[in-house]
Amino acid sequence: MNTKEIKIDHASKIENLRFRKFAGDSDFPEMWKIISAAAIVDKEEDTTSLEDIKNNYAHLNNSDPEQYMVFAEVNGKAVAYSRLEWYQEEDPNHRIYQHFLNIDPEWRSKGIEEPITLWCENRLKTIAETHPQDSQRFLQAFSNEIKTDYNQLLEAIGYEAARYGFSMKRSLEDIPTAELPEGIEARPVQEADWRNVWDAANEAFRDHWGFVEPTEKDYQAYLGSKYFQPDLR
Repeated sequence: MNTKEIKIDHASKIENLRFRKFAGDSDFPEMWKIISAAAIVDKEEDTTSLEDIKNNYAHLNNSDPEQYMVFAEVNGKAVAYSRLEWYQEEDPNHRIYQHFLNIDPEWRSKGIEEPITLWCENRLKTIAETHPQDSQRFLQAFSNEIKTDYNQLLEAIGYEAARYGFSMKRSLEDIPTAELPEGIEARPVQEADWRNVWDAANEAFRDHWGFVEPTEKDYQAYLGSKYFQPDLR
């Protein structure tokens, strides 16, 4: 057996389907292809680039890709992957064990989702057993309304919807002017302001649902992300 191969019981009988571990940086282009194909079908407008993936994986917390990832391949081509991570919410005292699944739309609902999901659950439960038993612990996954079969799978194995998110947009036309309160000024952001802006944003969201205290890795990831655009006016 290949040292990178993962044995998963009760897997789909798809011909030449195998599961394996993360192979390193060479997997990033394959991951990007899967994300891009899924984004079209799932109507995801917030696109992810190859550089976004590289930056994200250079700053992971509590998630070692070598140990916490599984890929599905058919005829040697990656068609799906999942990664695990865990984090401690600040309030309430919950520890969340999280997984997600990205799968090429061409291979959805053919028996790949369930074995990967169950592998993720079992792996996360094993990780949780090594942690202090001082928090409520929850498994968490993400989906959207378009992935009906995946949603049914999650519900069938015990997941319940805990929170919904909505994407909203408006035209850039006819934006009304708004006066700043007295004593508040708008000015360009300087490099010396970057960390202060980051800290202020985190403080503002401290009572937000699911807040987790950011780490230095999170800050460095932000500086390298598409969301960091200090030159915008």
